[in-house]
Amino acid sequence: MQFNFFATDNDLLTLWRWMFDVPGMRLLESYSEPDQDNRWFDDWDEIERRVGAGHRGVTAWPSNVGGNPRWQKITFNPETQRKLNAKGRTVLHSPAFIDYIWLGEQNGCLGASSLICWSEKGANQRSVIPDDLLAEVDWKQLRSVFGKIQRQIRKSANHKLYAAPIMPDAWAKLEDGSLKLWGWGNPVDATSPLLLPV
Repeated sequence: MQFNFFATDNDLLTLWRWMFDVPGMRLLESYSEPDQDNRWFDDWDEIERRVGAGHRGVTAWPSNVGGNPRWQKITFNPETQRKLNAKGRTVLHSPAFIDYIWLGEQNGCLGASSLICWSEKGANQRSVIPDDLLAEVDWKQLRSVFGKIQRQIRKSANHKLYAAPIMPDAWAKLEDGSLKLWGWGNPVDATSPLLLPV
């Protein structure tokens, strides 16, 4: 499952707050920093500091749906070890993770953000996740949590670009001309006919 939207760092803090407040939701760093343990964000101030320092990436795990994360050690190749002065990192995997992806700045425009997670069918057909771990997940509950987050994003927006809602701070900055959106190939400003009310 994938859901696209546009968000500034301020909007992203709103989104992470919604996730932080979901009962049973855990926020974490699925890819650790080199030679560090994966961080779990149990304190809201940690999330604010992380986003404030320019780190958008956080993974959400609705722990009440199951799919306990499994740990994997990654060893860097010799060249990367020299470059980073580190031996490797650890990665946490779960079919119940909700991951955040950002296209970044594209030609000076704000790129789209995406929330993604596995569906039961997709995980069974295309993932390399072991069957026993897939069987741990309450897929109906995961769809419900993912759908709730999508609805919150949609309800916060009053416009969209194609099907992607534009969250409030991104919309305000688009309206005042301080940013443009990257419309998957073209810059989009507030006068674009591609912008539609939701």
